[in-house]
Amino acid sequence: MRLTIRIPTYIEVDKFKKDHKAFLKYLSKHCTYSIEQSSNGYGYTSFVCGPVREKSLHAFIDNYFKLFLEEIDEMKDTDFERLCIPRMITGEALLSWQRFKELHPNTPENPDYSEASVKRWLYHINEAEKNKRFEKVELDMTEIEKIREENRKYYFEDFDENQQAAYSAIAECFPCVAVFACGSQVRGDNMRIYDFDETKDARRKAGMRVDRNSDFDFWVHPIIEHNSKQLPDWADRYRGKFNEKEMIPIPIYYGDV
Repeated sequence: MRLTIRIPTYIEVDKFKKDHKAFLKYLSKHCTYSIEQSSNGYGYTSFVCGPVREKSLHAFIDNYFKLFLEEIDEMKDTDFERLCIPRMITGEALLSWQRFKELHPNTPENPDYSEASVKRWLYHINEAEKNKRFEKVELDMTEIEKIREENRKYYFEDFDENQQAAYSAIAECFPCVAVFACGSQVRGDNMRIYDFDETKDARRKAGMRVDRNSDFDFWVHPIIEHNSKQLPDWADRYRGKFNEKEMIPIPIYYGDV
């Protein structure tokens, strides 16, 4: 690979070689080059005469000369050492950015090639490599949605006797407090060990558990921190946002009166 470096007529070649000795020394390790002066007095940011097989080297050269053209009278060897050598001497920073950009083509980030940025890019690159080992799972919600349509509960009276008894037992743990049923018992896709294979297959295709009975999920206002007595093992308090469309009020327990 051979590069041609063109500099403005008002910059002496010898002065350019002296001021940018560190850069040229680095460049000579990766390719051959020649320095020419442009007759029209303008510099260039495209210097490639032969094919550049290493994308990181190409980006490195372009980046350096863009800096050079922006600060043509001020940029010296010390700038190359400060801005380029610690971050780009192996091309790691530029290569990391290119790989990160391939993974996130819509990122609005303007790379600064700082050490912190490189570490962040490498983290995301490594995570992407790890994820390649996992097979993508395609979920099929068709059958489970049908089961939900058939078994969805809208009122407490829609629950069967066992469900009503379970939720009443939960309500007893919060006397005089509004408790709401939610989750799979309300949706109608709750799992029972004795369920028919049709239900198990539908849950399995939807990525849901089939190895145990579903819990009895319930919701109580977050201000209520403690229950008055021990909750049953199969009771599971949902601490997410209240959604009246997916929750059913349980008759309030006022004590034994």
